[in-house]
Amino acid sequence: MLQDVVSAKPLDDYKLYLQFENGVDGIVNLKELIEFTGVFEPLREYSYFRQVEVNPELGTVQWPNEADLDPDVLYSAITGLPIISNGEIELFNERSSNIINAYREWADIIQVRTFHPELSNGSLSLIDGINILESARKIVEAAALSAIEPRAYYQGPRFYQAREYLEKVRIGQTEQGSYIFNIISPLNSKENISNYPLQSEPYERRVVKTLFRALSSLRATSEREEDLTNAVEQGISGNLCNALAAMSGNKDRLSFSFRLLDSLKLELSNDISKEIVLPSQILPKIRQLGKKLRERKLVINEHRRPKSVVEGVRTQSVRLEPTRTQIEGLVVRLEWSGGDQKAKVTIVATIEDEAKEVIVELDKNAYLVAFQANLDQVYITCSGLLVLEEDSLVLKETRGFRIQHK
Repeated sequence: MLQDVVSAKPLDDYKLYLQFENGVDGIVNLKELIEFTGVFEPLREYSYFRQVEVNPELGTVQWPNEADLDPDVLYSAITGLPIISNGEIELFNERSSNIINAYREWADIIQVRTFHPELSNGSLSLIDGINILESARKIVEAAALSAIEPRAYYQGPRFYQAREYLEKVRIGQTEQGSYIFNIISPLNSKENISNYPLQSEPYERRVVKTLFRALSSLRATSEREEDLTNAVEQGISGNLCNALAAMSGNKDRLSFSFRLLDSLKLELSNDISKEIVLPSQILPKIRQLGKKLRERKLVINEHRRPKSVVEGVRTQSVRLEPTRTQIEGLVVRLEWSGGDQKAKVTIVATIEDEAKEVIVELDKNAYLVAFQANLDQVYITCSGLLVLEEDSLVLKETRGFRIQHK
């Protein structure tokens, strides 16, 4: 594992609070790790036990008689990650590096690892496995939405660009370890990756950076009001917190690590931490933060919204009770099952001085107009009864659905 201990604090009942160089921290109980005999016999005296200190050369804890503990054992005790020998690591690296590097020619790789003592054989129950993968999808989706427009919580239809991105993301082969899988995030086309300057990187890269920036910020974020605002700006949303909490399922000691293997063709800025560990001890905090963000539903100021969605959309103030309302905006989503069924399209329009998604019910002919408007990325205009249904704005009895010529 090769993670050094950087800080140690003695606690009651022969427990140690440890911090590792990669940010992992937690409490170990020495009574479960050692017998107080031989070199460890002096530790029976609590006053001697409290003389523990960190030996930076060894990267572990040590006492005055030079008794020390293997940092891998301590790391495993805190994270649940099994101890892997150097030989196993070398064999794993040899077998997996060629596959990983082939992906990295055209994609970023997000390695997700879960660890728990019950997973030491590299397997887990079918239900837990499905739950982890579904939670991973929601985690990536939350980052994809925050990369477009940071919010405290996302409800209703999703941005078209985020949905299109999720359709391209793939799950790679699992690897040796407690339970590891790769999320492959393609960077647009394989041919054009190297043509992107750093200052105009593709949306797919912004999603990955948003995710790792949010994960890195999670541990430092409290529930104070001023911190919640900053949390949203860092890409943290209630959706992300809920997905991380759900990934743990009913395993109270389940922890996670996220490792980024960025594309070899597109340089990543140095301000992004490429390895984030979320120990089980902070999962209750993440759950509570998700609840706070969902209750708050903070909306980032208008100047932070992407110009491609908001710029040029006219302001129309409306009430939430049914009233005939004129809207205009961009079509971002199309849904139609064919036949005589009503089609549904989602339009980003400005409602009460905020850009909001409005679901519009259309007949077949109007749907074809919406399809063309979405293809050409031009504005449409229409009127109808604006109502609130299950936290979504819906425009019913639509009239005058047409392309707006400016």
